[in-house]
Amino acid sequence: MSINCSTSTFEIGQLTSLFKLFSEHFEPHDKVLSKTYSEWLYLNNPFGPAKIVTATEKEDGPWLGFLAMVPVYLARRDEIRTGYFVANVLVQRKQRGKNIFGMMIEKAMEYVKTERAILMGHPNSMAYGAWQRAAMRFQPPLKSYFVSPKIIQWTTAVHRVRQVSGFEPFINVLNEQGRKSPEWQVVLSADYLEWRYLRHPTNRYSLRAINVKKDPVGFIVVKKIHASLNMLIDQFTLNGYMEASLGGAPWFTVAFLPEALTRGCRRLWAVPTRKALSFFCTDYEKPIGGSEVMRLGLSASDF
Repeated sequence: MSINCSTSTFEIGQLTSLFKLFSEHFEPHDKVLSKTYSEWLYLNNPFGPAKIVTATEKEDGPWLGFLAMVPVYLARRDEIRTGYFVANVLVQRKQRGKNIFGMMIEKAMEYVKTERAILMGHPNSMAYGAWQRAAMRFQPPLKSYFVSPKIIQWTTAVHRVRQVSGFEPFINVLNEQGRKSPEWQVVLSADYLEWRYLRHPTNRYSLRAINVKKDPVGFIVVKKIHASLNMLIDQFTLNGYMEASLGGAPWFTVAFLPEALTRGCRRLWAVPTRKALSFFCTDYEKPIGGSEVMRLGLSASDF
C-alpha cells in the first residue's frame, strides 16, 4: 500500500473527513467531534487557520492520519517568527505500525522549514520516540510545582478578565518586552487572548491581570481541573515580576514549568514526583534552547 501525505490549510469542507477518522477512536460527545470546537481551533485563530498534514492511500481518499499545526506569532528582540503548536495527532488504528506517523512528521518538517517557522509540541509517551527520531530539539522538561498565592512583598492587585478590552496597557508592556528580550514569547493581542482563553468552546479558563503598585506587569491563566485543584496554564509576565504574578493564582494551584523559569521564585514548591512534561521547540534556522524558550508555556498542549 502506498501512502500519500500532503499539507494544506484547513477548510470547513474538510470537517467530514476529519470526523470520519476521529469517530473511529473517540466517543460521540468528545470535543474533537464537535463542529464548534473544530471551527474554533482550526479556523478562528486570529493568527490564521491551522495547517494540517493528512495521510491517504488514494488522492481524495479517506484520511488514514491527521496532524494539525496551530499558528502563533513569536517575538524576540526585533525578530518576529511564526510558530506552530502541534495538536490532535491521530493515525487510524488499523494502519498503525506502517510509519504513517513518521511520514506525517516529515511532511510537517518540510513545511515548517519552507516557512522559516518554529515547531513546538508536548508529545505524550507513545509519540515521544517518533518525534525524537525526527531530530526534534527537545528542551528541558516542564517539572511540576505547587504555587503559593500568598502575597508577601508587593502591593499587588489581581483583576479577573472577562473581556480583554481595557487591558491594552498590559498587552503593550509585554509586547514591548518581547521586542527587547533574548527570550521568545508569544505576541499578544486582544483578539488572541479573547480567542485562546475566553472563547474556548469546552475549557473554562480564568484569565487574570496583575498590577504591582498600579503598574501592569502581566497575565496568568489558570484552569480548574478538580473541585479543589487548579492548574496554571500560562503566564505572561514582565521580567522580575513572576513571583508577584503568581500571587494572583487561586489556592491549590499546580504548575508545570521549566526549571530555568523557576529559579529564585519563592512561590513555587517542587512536587516530589518524577512526572514531567516533554517539550520540543525546533528552529531549523539555528538551534535554540534553554532560557530562550522558557516563556513558551503549557498552553501548547491544552487545546
